[in-house]
Amino acid sequence: MDATKAATPCGLIAKSLFNDTFQIVYSKTKEGLATSKDFIQVSHDDIAWASDVKYKFFNSDTDEKVWKANQWLDMTSQHFIVWMRTAGLPNFRKLWGSMSNVKAGHYQIRVNN
Repeated sequence: MDATKAATPCGLIAKSLFNDTFQIVYSKTKEGLATSKDFIQVSHDDIAWASDVKYKFFNSDTDEKVWKANQWLDMTSQHFIVWMRTAGLPNFRKLWGSMSNVKAGHYQIRVNN
């Protein structure tokens, strides 16, 4: 990316994008050892407002190679769009993903930052 060009997307909110990742592991018992088949699938689709996805956030070009040369983030990423929607009040939550078919048992959350 050319350092003389304007930063796209710009601003402190975009620059401070939350980029931690999570793994959620399920076990029937508290002492159960988790295996890779026990990882819970988290959906990252439809976490941003539909109006933001459709009307507000676009990459600079439809060709991925072109926009990657001109901007440092994918502005169509659902996580980016959620992050860019600023809160109107001091207490807020940002949706990271959703799960369905949650079973009773013990869960472990692994955070990578």
